[in-house]
Amino acid sequence: MTAVAHGLLGAPQTVALNYPPKARFGALPECSMKPQDVKIGQRFRKRDKTAHVWQVVAIGAAHDPIVHIRLVREGEPTDTKVISVVALIDPRYYGLET
Repeated sequence: MTAVAHGLLGAPQTVALNYPPKARFGALPECSMKPQDVKIGQRFRKRDKTAHVWQVVAIGAAHDPIVHIRLVREGEPTDTKVISVVALIDPRYYGLET
């Protein structure tokens, strides 16, 4: 399965969305989202004591073995980070804001 996404530098790219059933260090917890469901503009709340809300602003390049996502913290546009899509949809770390 593939999808078109914008790379971290803004160029449209085709992203491979074939993920193995197990992560490198064991099975992933049951996720309500699939990696291909992540879209630019979605907001996720960090599940820690800060509970910051992060917005997806870019989806990484197709040549990476695991697709990465660039996030910007709401209310703090200079606070950015890049994480794997697998970590973003893991309910232990982030939850989708509706």
